[in-house]
Amino acid sequence: MVRHNSRYLYRPPETGESMKKRKFIFGTLAVLCFIAIFFAYKFFGPAVHTPSGEFFYVRTGANVETVRQELLAKKFIQSPTWFNLASRMLGYRTVKPGRYKLT
Repeated sequence: MVRHNSRYLYRPPETGESMKKRKFIFGTLAVLCFIAIFFAYKFFGPAVHTPSGEFFYVRTGANVETVRQELLAKKFIQSPTWFNLASRMLGYRTVKPGRYKLT
């Protein structure tokens, strides 16, 4: 409880219970921020692990599964998990054939 005085605000000393509650809330927010940053980095961070300038060819008639398997086979991606998640979120259903430069 904060009492208003004419010159300053008086705040009574915090009890152990309210301090524990404040620490718990701060700790929970810190963990949630860390998790959010991790997922943002995984989603928006570097998608491929390859020297710059390599090309990836998508053949005519390929589907999302074929592209995923080729990316894994050539070790451009390490795990299909993030590729699957990103392709679902971005609505990657139709594949455009062509040559793609990976940077």
